[in-house]
Amino acid sequence: ALDCARTAVRLGAASVSLVARRAKDALRARPSDLARAETEGVSLLCGRTFSSLSISPDGTLNGLALRNVANPDEPSETLPADVVIVAYGFRPIPDGELQTLGVAYDDAGRIVTDDEGRTSAPKLWAGGDGVRGPALVNRALADGRRAGLSIATEIGVLRSRATIPPRREKVRGGGASDHFPLFPFFAYCSVSGLGGLPGRA
Repeated sequence: ALDCARTAVRLGAASVSLVARRAKDALRARPSDLARAETEGVSLLCGRTFSSLSISPDGTLNGLALRNVANPDEPSETLPADVVIVAYGFRPIPDGELQTLGVAYDDAGRIVTDDEGRTSAPKLWAGGDGVRGPALVNRALADGRRAGLSIATEIGVLRSRATIPPRREKVRGGGASDHFPLFPFFAYCSVSGLGGLPGRA
């Protein structure tokens, strides 16, 4: 939803409000992204849910009614609006086959791994959104390379785990970075594409 709101600001919307059911500190977005959105002019209306649209006599949208999630009996408030963008987040859903193999999941539905990407099931490594939750593709690439190095060590191609850099979420300056030595090793995993067609990644 944040990307939609920030894009609307950049496209010249007079005002942009983002309505979320959760409290601000419970949103799944990164705090740095929330701060950037507010700096750009996005108004965060947290702890509210949509209840109805307000339509003018000529049939055009002129607002929407919002309810307080914590106190649903309170009178609804009207947010003036001439455009509404519905944006859904996503969350991982534990895979039954992986659970059968012994892969553990946390309360948020993410695969539990160690710092090298190893799961609780023998010979299975994981990374990317299924482990971290929503994140950028460079994080998934870093996880794949880290898992590849771990696998290479496991099967004896590498002699020491000292060559596997630790997983880092934050570095100086507030960004994230992963640095790897050059090593020609690729981690492969099964994936399901459109229509459930199996593939390799």
